[in-house]
Amino acid sequence: MGYCTLADIQRHLQASDLVDLTDDAGTGEIDETVVTEAIAAADALIDGYISGRYAVPLATVPALVMRISVDLAIVALYERKKFLDVPDQLRETRKNAVDLLKAIQRGDVLLGLAAGSTEATTGNVLTNKTAADRTFTAELLDLMP
Repeated sequence: MGYCTLADIQRHLQASDLVDLTDDAGTGEIDETVVTEAIAAADALIDGYISGRYAVPLATVPALVMRISVDLAIVALYERKKFLDVPDQLRETRKNAVDLLKAIQRGDVLLGLAAGSTEATTGNVLTNKTAADRTFTAELLDLMP
């Protein structure tokens, strides 16, 4: 399941534009397969950025992630039409979405998810080594020039 749906995209894009962007067969209808592929591409990019901080795919979709998915999916729909110039506003939208994903990745922006439900890492480093099986002990290191 994607982070957004066709209905979410339809709230941000006129139906005629959505038909123009997806109807390769000339049926005059929205091609839902094309929309699904655009959503999948957007969600893959989202997952790529936030996977180091959260377990992906997210079990619950915060409104912020849904909005990023909508924005990136719309940009993907425009980009697939090689004869269309992607509007500057959409280029800026994509840049802003990626900047926001980077901020989420760094932890500057939090998604408000319940602790433990989707958190992938807590910042702790785990190791299978103990003091007993260390190769370089403090005494050995003191002997080095």
